[in-house]
Amino acid sequence: HRLPPSSMALALEKMQDQRQLLEFEASTALHAVASQFHLTLQQLVSRWQRVAVCEVNGNWAMKGPMYSGIGFSNATWVQYGGARFAPTAGDATPLQQIDIGMRITKTWIPDQYGCSAFGW
Repeated sequence: HRLPPSSMALALEKMQDQRQLLEFEASTALHAVASQFHLTLQQLVSRWQRVAVCEVNGNWAMKGPMYSGIGFSNATWVQYGGARFAPTAGDATPLQQIDIGMRITKTWIPDQYGCSAFGW
């Protein structure tokens, strides 16, 4: 069963609006956390980017045993509310993954320079 072209366009527009809303929510949450640390959002993202490089060589779309750019399993992603953004972390944006990462760590940013074989 196919939707008429106009219905398809409306459905796609609604999906895009929902994605933008979810990205805005993640961005807003991270702005608040960044300000607690006297950081800009970009500085916070930069620190998590180093975590991503350490964990999965910076691949935010990582799929496999770890499903994200910052190296947590899909079960952890779901447990901390990530399924709101995407079915797996690797399908979410970096900001959405960082938002969930900050929930997991209770706003602690893992060591970005001392990559551990055991992860963070």
